[in-house]
Amino acid sequence: MAGTTVIFVHGLFSSSKAWDRFDRLLRADIEIVERFDLNYFQYDSPVLNLVPWRRIPDLTMVARRLRTDLRAHFSRNVRVILVSHSQGGLVIQRGLAQMISEGLQDELRRISGVVMFACPNTGSELALSLRRRLRMWNHPQERELRQYPESLLEAHRLVMKQLVNGPEAGRIRFAVYAGESDNVVPPASALSVFPEGWALPGHHASIIRPDSYQHPSYVALKQDLTTRWRYGRRSRRRLAKTTSGCRRSPGRWTPRPWARSRTHCARSTRSPTRPAGARRSSACRRTCAGGSG
Repeated sequence: MAGTTVIFVHGLFSSSKAWDRFDRLLRADIEIVERFDLNYFQYDSPVLNLVPWRRIPDLTMVARRLRTDLRAHFSRNVRVILVSHSQGGLVIQRGLAQMISEGLQDELRRISGVVMFACPNTGSELALSLRRRLRMWNHPQERELRQYPESLLEAHRLVMKQLVNGPEAGRIRFAVYAGESDNVVPPASALSVFPEGWALPGHHASIIRPDSYQHPSYVALKQDLTTRWRYGRRSRRRLAKTTSGCRRSPGRWTPRPWARSRTHCARSTRSPTRPAGARRSSACRRTCAGGSG
């Protein structure tokens, strides 16, 4: 069983079939199949509801259903990466905001990353005046896609404050993508203020319909899964532990208090600023290049 589960969340008026092209390519990719379990979250999102004893769920209820599905994966002690298209990104953010509000840190720690394709972070302006005039069309999900709805922005602000820019920044990595010719969700809304945002060729629907392994959308998603997030939190902790002897991180070195600013601790055996009898740790000797025993 793979150690990471990838869960795909579709958008408005759609279903899990929206991911069919991605699914065919991913399941034929040996590197993906060996390392990831692919799952698809589906919720009710019809254009019209003609059955009086049924209702169309709003995004808050859909987010709670997503959390219910996530618990099944959490119980297997696996990492989870969430991938969304359009409104699916709002469902994920609403679920994360609920976890933050309820103080469910254990659940948040199981989520490693979020990839959002064309997510309307500030709503969608397409045919907005017409949608507002259709008073008989009372669709709870569509209402939350109107420009700058308070419920949408509140969840977005909470995610940005706690998980992107706040004390939990870096625990869940976010990658957001906009379609360069998307008129349903313009780039300003799709990219919002997330620090890692890119543009892909295509419009709102074609951005998640790759036709080959060389398609930019497929290349971007595979890079997010296999390269940018290849280290789980345990691996990152082990990597940090092995370099803790000299306070050296994978990308940056911070000297010991007793070492000179330009003298690496592994080369400071005879440094006059090093306390007499001080010994370098075994981790420092192993990891510092050019160190003398």
